Amino acid sequence: MPNDEFTPGDATDVAHKCIIATTLNNHPLRPNETLAQYGVSTGEQILLIKTRIRTNSDFGLPRHGRSIDPNALKDVDTDTTIADLSGIVFDESFDLPSALPFAASEVELSSRASTGSPARAGAMSNAANNVVEFTRRNPVQALMISAAMGMLMGLMIGTLRR
Repeated sequence: MPNDEFTPGDATDVAHKCIIATTLNNHPLRPNETLAQYGVSTGEQILLIKTRIRTNSDFGLPRHGRSIDPNALKDVDTDTTIADLSGIVFDESFDLPSALPFAASEVELSSRASTGSPARAGAMSNAANNVVEFTRRNPVQALMISAAMGMLMGLMIGTLRR
């Protein structure tokens, strides 16, 4: 299913199934009803719905090969309608690349980048795969790490120039 086109109906299905899994009732889909009308009454339930949307591989966005920035769901509360939630899921989610050409296969590094050793080239490729996989699974954390590293490098270079 990750290769299929993601539709507004898919987004509604993701939102509805995540709510049903959280409330444990089989409330029929009514897009204009609020989360409160579905039985969502606590912050913990809202957090669980958001987490399921982002991480559940059975009926959440990962099932469709997609992800969403957790900040896109920050305003979801008990007054949010199913239609509003599915709109957020559809508009704010994004495709996860199934394979990045530089990391998905064992790439032979150019002679400038490698020492000529195939074992070393394979190890470097595995490291690249690990970085890419971490970034796919944790986009916000990866952004924070790269920003922190950029600031650290700027501080180091600034200190050296003085």
